[in-house]
This record gives sequence, C-alpha cells and structure tokens, in this order.
Amino acid sequence: MKQINRSQSNYLETQRTEMINHKRSYSIKNNNLNKKLSAFNTDNYLDENISFFEIKNYLGKSVSFFSTKEYLIVVKNLEKWVNKAPNQTEKNTRSIAQKKIIHAYEHQATKLNLSKINLTSLPPSKIWSSMSNLKEINLSYNQITKIEDNAFNGLINLETLDLYNNNLTKILASNFNSLNNLKKLDLSNNQINSIDANAFSILTRLNILILSNNYITIIKDNYFNKLINLEELILSYNKIRKIEDNAFTNTNLTRLITLDLIYNNIITLDIDKIWSELIHLETLDLTGNSVDSNSEDTLDTSY
Repeated sequence: MKQINRSQSNYLETQRTEMINHKRSYSIKNNNLNKKLSAFNTDNYLDENISFFEIKNYLGKSVSFFSTKEYLIVVKNLEKWVNKAPNQTEKNTRSIAQKKIIHAYEHQATKLNLSKINLTSLPPSKIWSSMSNLKEINLSYNQITKIEDNAFNGLINLETLDLYNNNLTKILASNFNSLNNLKKLDLSNNQINSIDANAFSILTRLNILILSNNYITIIKDNYFNKLINLEELILSYNKIRKIEDNAFTNTNLTRLITLDLIYNNIITLDIDKIWSELIHLETLDLTGNSVDSNSEDTLDTSY
C-alpha cells in the first residue's frame, strides 16, 4: 500500500474541503437563483444581481444574447401567458409558441413563424420591445379571434404581418399601433365584418393590404385615406354592397396600382371618377359584380 506523508495528507484534506465548500456554494447560489426567478412574477420587479452567467448556468445552455434583464422579461411574460391558458390543449399550443419565440430571441432572428399551431390568442405584447429586430411575423392558419389593443407595440421594424386564415371579426383603431414601418398586411380568410374608422391610418408605409375572403359589407370614406404608399388593395370575395363616394377618391391613394373588388355585391360605382383620380391605377377588377350598365364600358380589367 502506497504511503502518504503528512504534507501530502494536508494537501489532500485541503483539496477535499475546497471541493465540499465549492459544491455547497454552488448549491446555495443555484437555490438563490431559483428564488430570484420565482420572485420575478410582477411587471416591475427584477433583481439586478442576477448575472448573465447565472442565467446561462441555470438554463444549462449556451446563449448569445447580451441583456439578461431583457431575456428575463421575455421568458417570464411568456411563462405567465402559457400558465393562463384556459385549457391543457391551449397550454400546449402556447408552449410551442413560447419555444419558437425564445429561439428567435436568442438568435436575434428577423423572422418569426408561428403559423399552423392552433393559437387562439396572440403572445403578450410586453415581449415585442425586446424583439424590435423582427421584420416578419407569420401567424397564419391559427384560430386567433381577437387582436388586443396595442398588440404589436415595440415591433418598430416589422415589415410583414401575416394573419390570414384565422377567426378575426373586427379590426380596431388601436390594433396596429407602432407598426409605422409595415409594408404588407394580410388579413384574408378571416371573418371580418367590422373595421374601425382610421384602423389603418398609422400604416403610412404600407404597400400591400389584403382583406379578401371576409364578410365586409361596406367600404367607408375613412378606411384607406391615410395609406399614401399603398400599391395593392385586395378586397375580393367579400359581401361589399356599398362603397361610399370618397372611399377611393379624394384620398391619398395616389400610388395605388391594383384595386381588386372581384366577387362582391357592388351595384353602383363611379368608375370614371376612380380612373381619373387614381392616376397610377393599372388594374381595376370588378369581375363577379353587378355594376349598372352605364359603366360597362369601363369594366375591362386587362389594363
């Protein structure tokens, strides 16, 4: 048996003691971190002493983000949203969305795909200010019934928002606040029957607005009058029976190129006025309507 002298014995004892103390210290720190994270359940609370490396060790993964506070806000707000789900099915769906959002945040992604996961509500708006680099969000083929006020606040660089194939019924004036840079908005294949006055007024850089396959019955004067950069307006396959006199004229739609109104219930429309005032208009499609015979000579859509 190998002999160990007093000096070696003292060294080994010191090493053993250090290992025990390190293990105890790590356990205490980890326990404290758990307490800190558990305590982070209000909007304003955040322990400044939680370090980046504590979070990294706690999560057991490599992370590339630079703001621990930001990350905690995203994680905890998503966690609360998941836990508030009305049933287990919705909780599972929100958990899928949570993982996708956190993954996008960690990789500073510019695109976020949340389509086809059966979401019934939108993620909490408080997370978006931490993801302002997003340029595209796809929420299509879900079961979203409502857009909350200021639902997309903080997404100052968003350019494309896809909400087609959901169960939306109303578009409110406050739905798209802060989306000043949005260029494409797709709301097709919903159940929209009500649009607030100036609901799209903040979207001054919008190029494409798609509202086809909904239940819109009237186009009011103030729906689109602030869309100064709009080039394509798709309103096909609705129930439109009335278009107010200045819905498309005496507006700022001077850059409109395509106006699609096919398969609605339109009977009267001053087509000559539309052509004269929308100076860049190339396509006006009224296929499947019953516009009075006095306008038949203007219905050629092959421009």
